[in-house]
Amino acid sequence: MSDACIRRRASTWTKCTCDDCKAWMQRLRKKHEMGAPIAADHQAASAAAWAVMDDLQRLGWTQAAIASATGIPTRAIYTAVLRRSTWSTRNARRILAHAPWPTAGSFSALGSRRRLRALAALGWSLPELADRFDMPAMTLSVIRSGKTVLVHAHVAAQIRDMYDALHMTPGPSGITRRAAEKRGWHAPLAWDQIDEPNEMPRSGRRERGAFDLDDWMHLVRFGEDPTRAAKRFGVTANAIEKAAYRHNRPDVIAALAGARNQERKEAS
Repeated sequence: MSDACIRRRASTWTKCTCDDCKAWMQRLRKKHEMGAPIAADHQAASAAAWAVMDDLQRLGWTQAAIASATGIPTRAIYTAVLRRSTWSTRNARRILAHAPWPTAGSFSALGSRRRLRALAALGWSLPELADRFDMPAMTLSVIRSGKTVLVHAHVAAQIRDMYDALHMTPGPSGITRRAAEKRGWHAPLAWDQIDEPNEMPRSGRRERGAFDLDDWMHLVRFGEDPTRAAKRFGVTANAIEKAAYRHNRPDVIAALAGARNQERKEAS
């Protein structure tokens, strides 16, 4: 009398000991020993899912955010990332069909910060935005100033709605518009993919020193070499350092110092 089958439909190898699964495993093992590709479609789906996962993590999505967008439990996401394991067919499909935005967890504040600065370039002040969209002005200020690396999913959703409603409408504050221009903040039309970390805004002729220290810091935090990150903005690391001292940015100064110390250790 055979045991009840416990093999999952999505699995390839199984520990089930029923007669049918024993026969299945014998055939599969023989094919594997002869060099035949095993579950090639499954491996391809898993590889495609990992490509999507890597991109979401590059964009600064936390594991909780990815879980909310895919429907996969956070613990399963954590374990898979830790072990770089093969995704089941079911989870691979979930990742490939993930929602465009998470509904929980946090992800990179870069897109939200760029949106708020783009609205400032149009003349939308933080108090005006806070009143119109019933959001705390302090929350918007912290995000726009670059004092936070991550933003919660529901806050980012509110800022996206705000941006979608106003990004083609000039704001009422000339003071905000002039301050944004002085800081080198770019208007909405300068961006093609505002959430893409490697996106460079179209701004025509660049004024000297008009690069964005927060965007530079974002690239460095996510693994880019500080000197290469500076070159992306058309400046040198020394220019970044001078701007950091001018704008009182100890985080930028510390990042540059850490990179130089690492270079000295590698050279010694």
